[in-house]
Amino acid sequence: MLKDKFISYVKGEFPGVLDTRFTWDLMDNIIEYGIKNKNYSKGQLATFLDEMIPEVSVEEIERFMEVDAFAIEETKFDIVEYAGRTATADETLKRILAKDYYNFDQYAEVSTIIDLEVAKIIIKRLLDRVIKRSD
Repeated sequence: MLKDKFISYVKGEFPGVLDTRFTWDLMDNIIEYGIKNKNYSKGQLATFLDEMIPEVSVEEIERFMEVDAFAIEETKFDIVEYAGRTATADETLKRILAKDYYNFDQYAEVSTIIDLEVAKIIIKRLLDRVIKRSD
């Protein structure tokens, strides 16, 4: 989110409201809380901010969302969590590839995957293998 631009917009739309450092920091902290502590999607963050700042509409808030940066923020994991998912994906892929293809053992192993992010990592690893083989 273009936080500083959004806060400046609110300051311009509602003169006097954000004139003190206290109110500016309060607005900044509310936005940071929604981004970091709630792990909201773009739409959820806009709704959250609309509820916290009722004078500003969801549409006004969404104008200050960075699509690319927000997409990265939405899919970003804590490094430890990401490393754990990568390790889980690697272990799961090894188990899948060790199973027999012809009697549905691989299918049974794939069906045990319950974490979407782990599944995405496995698919990427498999696609990388296909690309390497085709070169």
